Formats: sequence, C-alpha cells, structure tokens
Amino acid sequence: KQISSLWQSDEVARTKPSPQEEARRGTMVLESVLWEALPSYLEKLSHTMQRELGGPEFALPLTACPVKFSSWMGGDRDGNPNVTPQVTREVLWTNRIKCCELIRADVEGLIAELTPADCSPELRAIVGGAREPYRHFFREVLDKLERTQQWNQAQAQAQ
Repeated sequence: KQISSLWQSDEVARTKPSPQEEARRGTMVLESVLWEALPSYLEKLSHTMQRELGGPEFALPLTACPVKFSSWMGGDRDGNPNVTPQVTREVLWTNRIKCCELIRADVEGLIAELTPADCSPELRAIVGGAREPYRHFFREVLDKLERTQQWNQAQAQAQ
C-alpha cells in the first residue's frame, strides 16, 4: 500500500495524469483494497447486528446497501478541459470491463471450491441432472460474463 501511495503521489509523478490514468488509479484502489475489504466488513456488520440486536432475524439483508460508492474520475466537468464526453465514455467502458474481470475471478474461485453433488431443490430445478450442480450453474454464469465482457470491449473499441 505504501509503495502504491508513493507511486501515485506528486513526489514520483511529475506530470499531471490524464483523466483516464486518474480513473485507472482510482479503480486500482477499488480492486486492491475494497473488493476484498468491503465484503468482510459487511459480514462483520451483519454478525454485530445479530449479536447486539438479538438474533438472526436482525442480520443485514442480502439486498441492503449500507455503503455506496461514486466517482467523479473521468466525468468531472468542473472546468477540466481534458474531460470530454469521449473521455467519460472511455472511462465507463474501461470500468465495466474491469468489473467483469473482478467478478469473473470470483466466479472461477467458486467453481474451484464448490464441488459437492448435494444442493438445494431450487438449484437442482435449474441445473437438472448435472453431476456437479454448482459448477454447472457457475459455468453458465461465466459464459454470460464472457459475453458481457466481449460486448463491453467491442463497445470500447467502437468509441
């Protein structure tokens, strides 16, 4: 973290980064810190809520969104002449592609971990007679992610 902070500081970077580079650096923070830390924090928050409020019915709902992120990187139009609509589009496509990569890595991890043949009736209804239902299900998810990533890449290249 310290090397990354120093590298991104003015002491090392003598030239102002482009809006695209600034956005890549911001995405790097999301990827290297928040992608792992936030789920851990939310799990701890849920356990704390259950413990302090009196039971599992007080768990953080799966649909809850107690933390929200937004970014102006690549889209700040407050006088920076280098931030054009084209730059904003480029940053958005780049971030979509990076999102697919991060989710893909997590899904591949699930495929490697989840091998049991036992599963819920709901999952069995989706995967039918598949011998390894979780792997079967997540392979389909990977296929959809791959198509989404290819589409995003094509859109980015068309810009």
